[in-house]
Amino acid sequence: MARGAQIKFAVEDSWLRNEYITKRRRNSDLCAELGCSMPTLLRILKRTGIEPRDDRNAAVHHGRRVRFDLEKAAKLYVDNEWNAERIGELLGVNASTILRRLRESGVMIRHHNDTKRGKPNHRRIDLDPQLVALEYAKQDADIKSLMAMFGVTKSIIRRAFDAAGVETKKRDRDGAKNPNWRPDLTAEERALRRDSAKQTKWRIQVYERDGYKCQRCGDAQGGNLNAHHVEAHCQNTKDRNDPDNGITLCVECHRGFHRAYGLRGFGRKQLAEWLENYRTKNAA
Repeated sequence: MARGAQIKFAVEDSWLRNEYITKRRRNSDLCAELGCSMPTLLRILKRTGIEPRDDRNAAVHHGRRVRFDLEKAAKLYVDNEWNAERIGELLGVNASTILRRLRESGVMIRHHNDTKRGKPNHRRIDLDPQLVALEYAKQDADIKSLMAMFGVTKSIIRRAFDAAGVETKKRDRDGAKNPNWRPDLTAEERALRRDSAKQTKWRIQVYERDGYKCQRCGDAQGGNLNAHHVEAHCQNTKDRNDPDNGITLCVECHRGFHRAYGLRGFGRKQLAEWLENYRTKNAA
């Protein structure tokens, strides 16, 4: 059609309004019925005073509603705990339709795993708890030996322990059984070491008693404290791990004490003298 030519399709305005506005027929359907193109239809609508619409946003879809026994589907879903796929196969409807209609009717839809959630695994292995407890009570028995004996994993053994009320044995880590054991050290060298569990416990006890604060200058900075032996560590072996034989000092005060009195031969008298000199100096 030439530009500016007259539209050759004679369409009554009332009919077009009824079909397009009232019935909301799609643009493509009207084009097929009138035998015109889409631009021609849009010009006819404009001539008639009708605002064209975008069918992608305003289209009305008339889907066929599938009929099935909704009450039976709800009973199978709620009471028998069937899933939607199984119900759909029985009633001849797809799973999405089943779920949509159940939701519209007020049925609470489960998560897709809720049907099997909470049920025991069909491959679960359970041992006789009393038998496991009896074997574990033997002197040399441990969890690893029970795992080898029954051919199961640690979690299965622990589950049997829980059922029988058995407490696991405390591992003996003293002496040579400790993973930090040094076989190359002599007994004397080992006694002088300060990284033992007893020394660690002693250090914490001294810190806690002194409130994690230097007893000379009052420094309470974390990581800046030492536990000082009141009587030399290398000389008083009897009270080496006694908290009463310790005092909390900061790094600088600790170094200052040993600069003044050396690394051995000092005791409570020297410590009291050193602390008193500090208080007198600062009081003045």
